[in-house]
Amino acid sequence: MQISNDTILEYIDGKLSGDERIVIEQLIIADPDFKKRFEAFKTVDSTLKLDKLQSPSSNFVIQVMKTILHPSLKQDRFFNKTRYFVLGLIVVAFLGTIYFLAINFYPTLSGIVADQVTISNQTVDLKPANKFLSNDIIFKMVFYINGIVCLLLFERAFLKPLFQRRKQRFSM
Repeated sequence: MQISNDTILEYIDGKLSGDERIVIEQLIIADPDFKKRFEAFKTVDSTLKLDKLQSPSSNFVIQVMKTILHPSLKQDRFFNKTRYFVLGLIVVAFLGTIYFLAINFYPTLSGIVADQVTISNQTVDLKPANKFLSNDIIFKMVFYINGIVCLLLFERAFLKPLFQRRKQRFSM
């Protein structure tokens, strides 16, 4: 006897008449393949009953329709706190790189850095530090990499989102 999946589900939900229930119970006892099939359905049913169904909020449809009908209503600001912070980091990194490149390629500008600092009537000689900083290849590489990272941050944080927004705006 062939029993459909819907009939098994109706039996599990208790929607079958007495005669149909008796037939299914006899098949469960007599046929091991049908018993495996029944147990699988019963396991799925019990698992689904344990899970809570998630439902959308009460105004979900209204919100979706507003977004579809009036896409310009949801205009979030491009410059938020995070982008201002990243912009500040980029400016500091860029200015540091420009200063480093300027004093390396135009040595006459290196007088901007003081050779001596006076603190509480004590003078500290900075010539050895300036000599070390100007001759060390590691610092040169750090500043070149700083410039590259600055450009990559600018591209990632500003240019890419900006062009994505423009693409979305013009694609509608």
